[in-house]
Amino acid sequence: MANLNANKSVLVIAVTLVAVAAWVVAIYLPSRRAEKECKVEIASLETDLAQLHSLFKSAGQSAQLTENVRSETAKALSQLMPEDSLEQFVDQFSRALSDFGVQQIVVAPAVEEVLASRKVMVGNQQIAEVLLRSTLIGRYRQIGNAIDYIEQQPFFSEIRFLNLAFDADLNPAVACQLDLTIYLRAKGAGQ
Repeated sequence: MANLNANKSVLVIAVTLVAVAAWVVAIYLPSRRAEKECKVEIASLETDLAQLHSLFKSAGQSAQLTENVRSETAKALSQLMPEDSLEQFVDQFSRALSDFGVQQIVVAPAVEEVLASRKVMVGNQQIAEVLLRSTLIGRYRQIGNAIDYIEQQPFFSEIRFLNLAFDADLNPAVACQLDLTIYLRAKGAGQ
């Protein structure tokens, strides 16, 4: 009987070991693998979430930047001289040059040709880019005053070319070749 009890005890221990081994193989190891896979998936999702958060943040910044550009564009467009004011500006500029003691030799091309110059669309506003070429004769300070006059105008303009040249025949005056681009709000566009 003692032998039977010993066999029974060995059998119970063996069954217990088989049950534990089966539990380890059937339940514990797969759950550990699943846990590792979940941790990898969680890390991947956290990375994706961080990238998405960064994307949303940059999208917000882009939207703000876009709004700033729109606002600045609208402000700039409001500062354009109307196209029909060009002839008036050329007359005022000629009078100002005369007041500064500067002689204006050439304004080319003619105002009619200028009005047919290059036009581009900015938003819903058509912009005319007009190039005025002038040859000015005067002293350095007088020509400097004329340049200051241009720069102080409330509209957009750009001095594309400026060349001061000494000419013995003009002494003490100098000749100045000036290319001035003026940006105009074209008639009937976006108004």
